[in-house]
Amino acid sequence: MSLTLSRRVLAHLAAHPVEEGAASVPREITQEGIAEALDAQVAHVSRALKSLVGEGLVHAYLAHPKGGKRRSRAHVLTDSGRKVAATLPREPRATVTRAAPAAPPAPARVPAGRERAFADLVALYDSSLKEGPRIALLEGGAGTGKTRLLAAFGAEVAKRGARVLSGASVPVGGEQWLGPLAQALAPLGLEARQRARAAGTPRERALEAARDTILAGSAAAPLVVVLDDVHHAGPSAVEFLHGLFLALPQGTRVLVVAAFRREEAWELPNGPLYTALMPLRDLPRAKLVTLPPLDRAGVAALLADAGVHVLGDTKLPDDLVERVWRESGGNTHYALAMGAELADGVDEEDFFPASVRNAARERFASLSPDQLAVLQLAAVAGAEFSYAVLARAYDGPEERLVEVLDHLLDKLLLEEAAGEPGRDLVLRFEHPKVRETVLADLTATRRRWLEGRVAAGHAG
Repeated sequence: MSLTLSRRVLAHLAAHPVEEGAASVPREITQEGIAEALDAQVAHVSRALKSLVGEGLVHAYLAHPKGGKRRSRAHVLTDSGRKVAATLPREPRATVTRAAPAAPPAPARVPAGRERAFADLVALYDSSLKEGPRIALLEGGAGTGKTRLLAAFGAEVAKRGARVLSGASVPVGGEQWLGPLAQALAPLGLEARQRARAAGTPRERALEAARDTILAGSAAAPLVVVLDDVHHAGPSAVEFLHGLFLALPQGTRVLVVAAFRREEAWELPNGPLYTALMPLRDLPRAKLVTLPPLDRAGVAALLADAGVHVLGDTKLPDDLVERVWRESGGNTHYALAMGAELADGVDEEDFFPASVRNAARERFASLSPDQLAVLQLAAVAGAEFSYAVLARAYDGPEERLVEVLDHLLDKLLLEEAAGEPGRDLVLRFEHPKVRETVLADLTATRRRWLEGRVAAGHAG
């Protein structure tokens, strides 16, 4: 007799008894541990566990798995579950098989909702073949799908005969000249050309070497140089890229695509990276390509392309698409993470999975203590809040509050809401998940204290 997955889960939990409510538990009773032990897909095990919890046979609670840093759901049998497990026959281990993993999507496929940006990049490539060097600045917020778009575009132009060279920046600190260019141009012998030059400053030698490397490479085939996460390299690398682009002869068949996070680059007033990018953006041979949040149709297409469905349906129901779009704010990464969580049924936690929380936390991880304190106060004040209320609730000079708010606005954590003339200024969180993450990270004690400050601000 072959057992269903639900009954196999019961038998597994019976073989790994743990005292209900234990703070530290073996990994074998977590969702991932059960899936690994039964050689089953995690989504299928999750669905089975939800069914067993609904039947009253299994109790789930949060605990720390041994060897893990974060809490996970632990699962133990209830009294009813133990009685049912005792009646189950043993099943040979050999009958358990794992389904073959799904093949990853073809990288040349245009990401859903990014067709216009893809077409803009292809048009720039075509222009570079006829008219010489072109540069595209690809701007988008964290999680908007820049890297996926670059992969699809690179695959497309490679099919058209271009040689695609890619590099990505990392936040190593300090002044960088070449930045991701060093990685991208390495296959064409950039380092050897740098060593061969003795005259001039180090920056001048690097610029000449990079120019000659591109000229040599583009003589054999059109070049597409893809530079991701340029914001990590900083203004020096952007200024170097500007100088290199101006040094290329008119007939050079090369397109440079430099991608950066919008929230890191366009700091106002006149942040250093913003100042460095402006001359590049204004060049007649350059184009700024922006990736705005996906609209509802874009999110629906994204989820459909990813094969997201619930419990065997062929697609995600419209009401769930609507909620994923609203909760994700059109952020590609957030929407895909939520869609993956919905594969085994709908749970409120599916709309705030750990991957979304961690990505949102990265948005404010680098804030100073006083900047984080204001963001926490704003989060307690609401998704939208009055500046006057915040100013009365803030325990410090108003001038300092304005300085901090300017920084939070520059980082696109907050935004000013359009209001009626003469009415109090209203601010809001740029993305709802950032606010939810700030609130989730607060201790109960601090949140209660902040609520008191906000209440005092409303009282005036």
